[in-house]
Amino acid sequence: MQKHSRTTSWTFPVMVALLLLAAVLRIHDLNAQGMWGDEGWSIWLARGDTVRDLTMTMVHDHHGPVYSVMLRAWDLAAGNTVLALRYITVLFSIASIALIYRLGRAMLHPAAGVGAALAFTLMDKHVVLTQEVRDYPIIFFTMIVIALFYVRWRRDPGHGNGFGFVLATVFGLYLHYYCIMLNIAILLHALLTLRGRTRWKHFLALNALSALAFLPWLPIVVHQFVNTPVDSEVLNIHGMPLNRHTIDYLSTESLGKPIALYGLLVLAGLIAPFFYRLPGEMACVRRPRRIAAALLAGLWLGVPLLITVGLHSRYPLLTDRNISVIMPAIALLVGFSFLVFERYGALFLVALVLTNNLLTTSSYFDKPPWREMASDVAPYVLDGEPVLLDVEGEHATAWYHFSLELPVDIDQIVNLLPEEAEGTDVAISLYDLRKRYRGEFIPRMQNLVSERSGLWLAYWG
Repeated sequence: MQKHSRTTSWTFPVMVALLLLAAVLRIHDLNAQGMWGDEGWSIWLARGDTVRDLTMTMVHDHHGPVYSVMLRAWDLAAGNTVLALRYITVLFSIASIALIYRLGRAMLHPAAGVGAALAFTLMDKHVVLTQEVRDYPIIFFTMIVIALFYVRWRRDPGHGNGFGFVLATVFGLYLHYYCIMLNIAILLHALLTLRGRTRWKHFLALNALSALAFLPWLPIVVHQFVNTPVDSEVLNIHGMPLNRHTIDYLSTESLGKPIALYGLLVLAGLIAPFFYRLPGEMACVRRPRRIAAALLAGLWLGVPLLITVGLHSRYPLLTDRNISVIMPAIALLVGFSFLVFERYGALFLVALVLTNNLLTTSSYFDKPPWREMASDVAPYVLDGEPVLLDVEGEHATAWYHFSLELPVDIDQIVNLLPEEAEGTDVAISLYDLRKRYRGEFIPRMQNLVSERSGLWLAYWG
């Protein structure tokens, strides 16, 4: 008991330092680059002035409506600059680091929670995703909450833990369908470790409530997947082929450089809990608890990989963004691994991870210069001249940056659905017009540009 008290006495100041480090890494250069294609899509899908508008827009996408509603509400509260829109993911990212400490502590040991928080703080992919107007840091946060309530419920079915598990699960499903990967992992974990008929009845009831709450959206999920044509071109554009290059790329994105550092620590955190004798702090934790913790983190790591790879030839699921849902599991296993070694060995590994991850990058990339282009062109655009954007999948980002620079009321534009903004929008997406009007595209274009003194064309092909 005395040893546990000594352990917990240092966790608070270390976690404060880690959260400050996380904030610095994520806020630094937050506005250094403009947005890229996926970020623009987030804003494009969050257009409209009612929840119904946002929900109906998402019917034609492949996600639930929660993030669009959150982003629209954040836009109204914080503003629509690049910096303001990215701050919501920064907040959730930092909160997820605090939560993964709680999860590692609940699963295994306070030091495991600190180790997981350290690993999650330093993951380059996590930092890169945090500096985008995308929902992935919110997904990480939600999945950690789901896992935390599950672990707490196993020890104490009361005190709102079951309700928290259901609420977080439903929120996650309406946020991003890949959250169900964790629920599948939890179900498999329960099959392996949960004992007692009463506990199983309670567990099944919690999952049934979650499914019931998601049932109204299920027909839309079916519509989204059934009505989306998937051919070789779609798979190549939106997904990745399963080959050596893809495996190397995804490994680097998930584990960082060198792959062996986090890779070997993950392996140690996954296998060592099954041993009877260990030299480090993990020896103080009962073996059944160690095994249960390793199984949950291992299933969280394995289930998304297996399902994604299994379906990659039918749906464009194999992407670095989808695979990123395993990163909290990687962080947990790295945190577990620090407890395998005696004190000085663990401190050496912590110093190695800290030094390596602060001095290397593995996921940073240069975004297209749409902000710079819009800033350069906007002063020369005369009143009444439209800017036609023929830039394929980057159309939403180009539209956003031009709307910020051109003399239009962007708040009014964002309040309107694309079809409602025709005639008001100065930046016009040809990609959107082609998609909406198909055979009527040319006449519609002629109506938009007729009687105009001039026009601008941004082309990328």
